[in-house]
Amino acid sequence: MSAGMKYLDIYKQSIEQPDLFWGKAGEAIMTLPCDGAISRYFREGAPKAVRKAIEGAGKDEIMTASYPYREEIKRKDYDARMEGLEIELAKMQAGLKASGKRLLVVFEGRDAAGKGGTIKAVTENLNPRQAYVVALPKPTERESQQWYFQRYVDWLPAKGEIALFDRSWYNRAMIEHVFGFCTPEERARFFRQLRRRGIVGRLREIRTVVGQLPVGA
Repeated sequence: MSAGMKYLDIYKQSIEQPDLFWGKAGEAIMTLPCDGAISRYFREGAPKAVRKAIEGAGKDEIMTASYPYREEIKRKDYDARMEGLEIELAKMQAGLKASGKRLLVVFEGRDAAGKGGTIKAVTENLNPRQAYVVALPKPTERESQQWYFQRYVDWLPAKGEIALFDRSWYNRAMIEHVFGFCTPEERARFFRQLRRRGIVGRLREIRTVVGQLPVGA
């Protein structure tokens, strides 16, 4: 087993069996060899060019060539830019409410990529009556027997609403596959259904039909 797979298994177990890792007061009691894994990889496994680039980089320097900024933005400049953007965001929400349009925003990324912080920044100045966050847990046993997209239907935005998904149905393509929560066949079926037609439109059609059913149907 490679070192990467070993630590992946440890992380997976920490999610599925948290009692093995956390004490009553929330203090870590992890005894598995996770401590120092990143530093050890940097010293022993990372390519020489990567180590050299990191060692020569400044504290706030951003090393990704495709990133539009070379260093972290200063707090004063950040606040000045955010003020104008927050006003535009509030105006957009008012426009959605007036027009009856819907907005669905999907945030995807690995753990610690910044999804939660970004969502918090977006929602701080939105009216919570028309904006909400969706962060669904692992499918229940019953949900695992349903059409995979079914659990997302009730969370689609109604007229004038904004739904912000902290991860989404794309979990099946990435997270569930990595942690073994779905079979290769289920993942392949997901991609086939995703390509067949716009999945958001299909989910909306299903909810519309359900909403038109008589009470008790």
